[in-house]
Amino acid sequence: MDYALLISTSLPENPNAPPAAILSNERNIIGRHGAIKMDTSKTHEVSKKHAIVHRQITNDQITWEIEDKKSLNGTFLNAKKIKKHRLQDGDEVVFGGGSCFIYGDEIMSTNLAQCRYLFVLPEPPIVFSETSNKDITLLPID
Repeated sequence: MDYALLISTSLPENPNAPPAAILSNERNIIGRHGAIKMDTSKTHEVSKKHAIVHRQITNDQITWEIEDKKSLNGTFLNAKKIKKHRLQDGDEVVFGGGSCFIYGDEIMSTNLAQCRYLFVLPEPPIVFSETSNKDITLLPID
């Protein structure tokens, strides 16, 4: 799939962050001045260019990678502060979480994070085509 989604899981909803974002570019810049604009309700906790989500294509295989752009309050992947990491379907990403953490630190809970997202890879569409053998019979599975 040549796009991915970030779906907000923050409660309560944050008016300064989108409920969802489509990642469709090779470089998806996230931050207060990024293509995907977000911040917390306290403002200025997410950097101007906080993180980039890269889409990489190798041998017809698409992978996604998130890179923190030396943001003040960090980027967290599955509750761990990261610099750069490959994303997997279902990963939790938090933008801004605290300047007191260093890379590799794990936080106890992301429940109060205002910019908390679920990374989702949509299912590829199913394409049906006519078969050249019209005499195929489908039998029930025992």
